[in-house]
Amino acid sequence: MKTFHVVLASTNPVKLLATHQAFAAMFPDIEINLEAIASNANTPAQPMSDEEALNGAMARVEDARLHMPSANFWVGIESGVHVEQKAGRHEVLLLTWAVVMGLEGFMGKGRGPSFYLPPELAATFMEHPKELNSYASAFFGTENIGKKEGTIGALTGGAITRTTTASLALMCALIYHKNPHFVVPQEKQKEPVL
Repeated sequence: MKTFHVVLASTNPVKLLATHQAFAAMFPDIEINLEAIASNANTPAQPMSDEEALNGAMARVEDARLHMPSANFWVGIESGVHVEQKAGRHEVLLLTWAVVMGLEGFMGKGRGPSFYLPPELAATFMEHPKELNSYASAFFGTENIGKKEGTIGALTGGAITRTTTASLALMCALIYHKNPHFVVPQEKQKEPVL
């Protein structure tokens, strides 16, 4: 059986589980050797825009590639908030980006399901913006909620969790790698993934 060595630029158990689930779903006939490393990427503690979250995921990928250049895939997952001013109030969108780079050097990018914080939560968050994990942990009474079900898990009673959103974002990023014959110029392909 073929094996992929996958390096995740995070030791967060949610991201680790999401990465395992996404690769297993997208490549069911390939054994996944998943390794998590602490990322030294220069990313903000709380990305405050869609762009900052995407850039954070890309920075994590580059960091993982530098530390483990022999892997088949490098993965970066970054969650963030995107703040919009509408009708005199802040709307706070929670989102997750996943980026995957393979040996060929191409990056697949995917964004998971996103949602707006309920207005009361958004207003309170914007009064004292800080890392959402700290704020949500205190608000919901769940220590380190970002390494568990996440804000979305607390709001949906576990129907959707942070693992769910990260896994779906990563599956979207893997479309690029599952179908290299559609997206990579023929002269740059090494061999089809499957």
